[in-house]
Amino acid sequence: MTDARTIVEWLRKEGALANVGRSDSAVEKAQERLNARRDTSLREVENDGELQRTKPNQELAAIARELVAEEGKLRREQRDRRPKAVQAEAWREAGILERLRVPTLPRWARWLILGFLASIDFYVFALAIARDQDVAASPFEPLFLFGGLLGLVVFIAGIALARQVKEVIYARQQKQLLDDIDRGYRIVNESVRRNLVTSNPPWVMITVTVTMFALLVGYAFAIRWWEMSASDNPNVVIFLSLIPLLAVCVELYIYDPTDVAPPAPSRKARQLLRQRELCQAELEEIRARTVQARGRVEGLYREAAAALAIEVERLRGAREPTAPGSDDTEAEPTAPADPFAGTDWP
Repeated sequence: MTDARTIVEWLRKEGALANVGRSDSAVEKAQERLNARRDTSLREVENDGELQRTKPNQELAAIARELVAEEGKLRREQRDRRPKAVQAEAWREAGILERLRVPTLPRWARWLILGFLASIDFYVFALAIARDQDVAASPFEPLFLFGGLLGLVVFIAGIALARQVKEVIYARQQKQLLDDIDRGYRIVNESVRRNLVTSNPPWVMITVTVTMFALLVGYAFAIRWWEMSASDNPNVVIFLSLIPLLAVCVELYIYDPTDVAPPAPSRKARQLLRQRELCQAELEEIRARTVQARGRVEGLYREAAAALAIEVERLRGAREPTAPGSDDTEAEPTAPADPFAGTDWP
């Protein structure tokens, strides 16, 4: 590793210390050579740091372009969803929840309940398919897993059906509440009244969902009924076949049609934000390393400057005494000045 003495030796090899013992200008030139080398080393440190920052900066620029596109999509979604959110808030203020009787549940409790019901549907349909195909009820059996996936499809269809039925109930309660407000049975602010817009039930989607849900549940019931042995209890078969309806009833009870959640950033946007944080952290680390390297270089050349000053003093001290028999001529002594010169005597 380069140290201060190595730099001084480099100056000696370059001939920068040839006349530093005799001339101050030679000392200044040596100092200039030292400063020039220091500046070159500092530029190398800065160039190396800039080179290391090139890739993270390019990645940040690409991430910024993609984030602009994702933020544009999010703003458009927020703009499209804002009227629905305003209308839902107006219906809440008008008292629609008193008619719907929606329980207040945290989101984690709601998802916990739905996850439990989904696991039940998975098992019921997986067992039905395993019995129909005469295979073992094992998670390593493909047909058993296929039945479980079919159960999840039934569960999703049941959730969709429950929400659509709740939307029908919601639309009916909207009309009744709006009629009460117009007749004066319920008083609301004029700003709230302007945002009370009734919704139309999606009858086509309801019909499709009901048909698909009924076919799937009926298929599972038929399998269990026809594969029922003499030892099986028909009541148990009927009970297991009606389990998918449990998810419909629960979702119909806990679903709040006025809960219009704000659009969240997409998965891609979250990944881009995480990548941006990593790139920024990498840039900060590179900047810190560059500052540390610059400090080491500056400290090294401060030590080199001190070593150069010591070397100059050593060389000057070696030339001050005159050796015997040297060619240097001795300076002639000068006469002492006349102390009375220039004085006017009377």
